[in-house]
Amino acid sequence: MRHSSFLLALTVAAVCQFLLTGCVNPYADHYTSYIYVSPAERNMNPNVVGCAPESAEMTVNQYLSSGYEVIGRSEFYDDNQYMSDSYAYVRDLATNVCADAAVYWVSYSHTEDQSYEEDVPREEKITTYHSNGKKTKTVIESTETRYVQKYVDMYRYVAVFLKRRNSGTAAPAVAIPVSY
Repeated sequence: MRHSSFLLALTVAAVCQFLLTGCVNPYADHYTSYIYVSPAERNMNPNVVGCAPESAEMTVNQYLSSGYEVIGRSEFYDDNQYMSDSYAYVRDLATNVCADAAVYWVSYSHTEDQSYEEDVPREEKITTYHSNGKKTKTVIESTETRYVQKYVDMYRYVAVFLKRRNSGTAAPAVAIPVSY
């Protein structure tokens, strides 16, 4: 009985989280874990810092030199330069992966040619004659395929997740080098 109550509570929590966020977290979809962190080490209020791409390396290095280590990373590309939910997405993922801190940034990456086919309605007018000599216009609708060319700017979203491990002595414990 306790097991089924636990499963019910877990299911309700998952459904509530989905309904509150409204959509999938792209940071979670692209997360790569570097180090296993026990769920017992979960921090319900991680420090989340958004920064400019130019200061990302310095910001992460400040954490590393004060006793943190990188436990994971998320990186993806999107055509939305101002993803309004980035802070919330990064905070939620940081909580889920038991991070104590997360640093995230967005930078322009490239422009893509996203050409596509589009079916457009086409009207053809045909004139017919009845036996009484009056003419009637009949419209036949069909479609034609047009090729639409669209250029889209793509942006690179990056988040680095960190866990406090030591007291901030000389060399930080870094599991895997992180390129910025």
